Amino acid sequence: MKPKLIVFLAISLLLPLSVYSQREENFLKYAKDYKIIVVAKVVKRYQSPLAWSGIMLFSQNVKYQVITILKGELKSDEIIAGHYLYYRHYMSDEQIPQLSLNLFKVGNKLILLLSNNVSCLGTINSKKPKDRPLYCAEAVIPYSESLAEKIKTLSK
Repeated sequence: MKPKLIVFLAISLLLPLSVYSQREENFLKYAKDYKIIVVAKVVKRYQSPLAWSGIMLFSQNVKYQVITILKGELKSDEIIAGHYLYYRHYMSDEQIPQLSLNLFKVGNKLILLLSNNVSCLGTINSKKPKDRPLYCAEAVIPYSESLAEKIKTLSK
């Protein structure tokens, strides 16, 4: 095998790990500023407004079953959170204005940074009061036990 090919293969195999660890580091930086951080399982994805955020903010709601509260307090173990829809954002689908079907697949365990940001709560795309979001999930990352432990230590 040629040395250039070996270097290329080594970089391509290690790159996803370094990108993920970089995302974890950024997530931890943001986590310090949030009052509510939870580990939750995706129960239901609500219909998307089919528009990207820009001049106006658009969000898609997701119902979660809370598994663990890493920081803060919640009144219920089931929550609905709104997620902003930004074009070319890691939480969004690559082409359609909706949340990523891979990241927000029913059953996936995620770590959520939650707020009561009024602008996110104001983009309600559900007419049923019980389906309205109470929280805005401003950042999300797939669950990992090591990351959850790091977040717990931040909270102390």
